[in-house]
Amino acid sequence: MLELDEAVTRVVSRDELWRILSAEIVMARRYFYRGCHRMEPYRSRCPGFLLPKTERLLERVLCLPTGTSFVESDIKKMCQLLKLMIENAREVRRLLNGFGASFASAI
Repeated sequence: MLELDEAVTRVVSRDELWRILSAEIVMARRYFYRGCHRMEPYRSRCPGFLLPKTERLLERVLCLPTGTSFVESDIKKMCQLLKLMIENAREVRRLLNGFGASFASAI
């Protein structure tokens, strides 16, 4: 699990990283995505119930692949891709907003 702080990642958001990882066939997922409190039956039973810390985590946490099928070379590739995205945050955002091509093949 990875918790992203945009102040540290130079304004690359969790969702932007998730989109790029998905395009590169890295099976990352947004952890706590949407939040249980936003789904039924909780949404109807507690309308207006605010969970600010949960909301913050919803926007920041990304689950990275794990397990025996995710080998060391996959981990190295994913780390290199994350580093590349964070170091080139402005270009990442431009590419994401400009077209849907794979980030790694676009640079």
